[in-house]
Amino acid sequence: MQKAKECYLAGLHYFEMRNDTLNDVFAQIVYDLCRVYDFEFKLDTAFEAINRYIKLIGILFPEETKEHGYGQFMLGNIYMRTDHLDKSKICFQNAKQIFEKTIGIDHPDYGNCLNNFGLLCLRTGDVYLSEKLIIQGMKVRERFLEKSMDYYHSLNNLGNLYVSQFDFINAEKSYIEAGKILKL
Repeated sequence: MQKAKECYLAGLHYFEMRNDTLNDVFAQIVYDLCRVYDFEFKLDTAFEAINRYIKLIGILFPEETKEHGYGQFMLGNIYMRTDHLDKSKICFQNAKQIFEKTIGIDHPDYGNCLNNFGLLCLRTGDVYLSEKLIIQGMKVRERFLEKSMDYYHSLNNLGNLYVSQFDFINAEKSYIEAGKILKL
């Protein structure tokens, strides 16, 4: 991850030195760097990067595009990880709506959005909506990413949801299915 971060920082520096920061390649580098900071749990820095990305995308693409959706999705994740759950919900709702219009409901990233939105709902106590979103996201992920780690995470999240409802039979089924992906 450190090498990727160094490459992204070098890319930023290159564009900034050329005073050429108003382009989609630069915006993508900012987004990717945000993902690295999020992974490293440097959430203040990730927050700064995603806000920079959102501003750039707003200038580059005045109409709603999938890039707007990715910005809202990442911002929702950061807000959720920093316990700003109301703000996170708004971002996930925005991302969901944008993705429905731009990439469609059969895209794996739409499934990822539904899954994370479902996790947020679980954290806020809305288990009915959480279950609905996680299952819907899992179905999308299953079609495109069957036996992948994303599908595993959906099954695991569904198992956690069922445990929170004391539905241990369905929780066990979800965990067993997830274990098959990991070949446990």
